[in-house]
Formats: sequence, structure tokens, C-alpha cells
Amino acid sequence: MTFFQKINVLNVHEMVAFRFKACYNTDIPIGEEEMILAHESTKKVPLELLCMELLQEREMYGYEMVQEIEQRSGGLLRMSLASLYVALRRLEEAGYVTTRSTFCNDRRGRVRVYYTLQDSSKEYHEAALKEHLDTAEGMRRFLESTKAPEKKAAKKKGD
Repeated sequence: MTFFQKINVLNVHEMVAFRFKACYNTDIPIGEEEMILAHESTKKVPLELLCMELLQEREMYGYEMVQEIEQRSGGLLRMSLASLYVALRRLEEAGYVTTRSTFCNDRRGRVRVYYTLQDSSKEYHEAALKEHLDTAEGMRRFLESTKAPEKKAAKKKGD
């Protein structure tokens, strides 16, 4: 692991710990950070794009976004709050998302952070969507081309 990867991991851990404490008014139980960060599907999807797609509809808080993504994908896209918060943080730092915090009216006294998509994100959102769709189409074409020799061979056998 490089120096910069270690710094990014530390930043993610700090952010997860901060958000967890803000939401639940307690520290993350020892050993839970690794479990929170362990979701593999987040490495395969453009989280910033998913966040912007959801936030086009209305403002949302992190856990709500994770639930929406999982539900709308039929359970195929599962991610941790930590991964989502990293993407939201990048969007916030770029000025594409703003936040507002509110106290929840529950006995735990949680703070809920709502995210709102800004108009300044439109160009970035369109570019990210185009890049993702182009990548998906490129993958589809590539995978189709690798099956083409098999189809030709099967056709020759049938002749």
C-alpha cells in the first residue's frame, strides 16, 4: 500500500467514525470499521453518478441514499455508508452538493445530514453519465466480440 493509499484509508476511517458518531452519538464498535468498508460492489460503480442521480429528485441523507440504491438495483448494488460518504464529500468539495444538518426527534439525539444537488453540478453530471454509458457500451461490445469466435465455430459445426 502506497503512502497516498494509506492517507486515503485513514481519511475514510476518520470520516466514517465522525459520521457514525454524529448519527448515533457513540463511537464505532471496535472491528466494525473493516466490516463497514468491506463492500466490494462499491469498487465497480460510479458512486458520484449514483448520488447525483438520486439528488436530482430531492434532497436526501446518506443512509436513505444507500437504501434507495440497493432497492432500485434489486439488491445488486450494495454499499457501505463510508463509501457513499467519500463520494458525497468529493461532490461537496467540488461545489456540486451542499449539506444541511438537522437533529432527529428520537431518544438518541442523532444529527441527520441532508445533501442537496447544486445547479453547478449539471455539466459534471452530464459528463459523468456519458462516460459511464460509453464505458458500459464499450464493455458490452468487447464481451460480444469475445463470444463471436465461439458463435462462428458453433455455426461451422452445425453446417
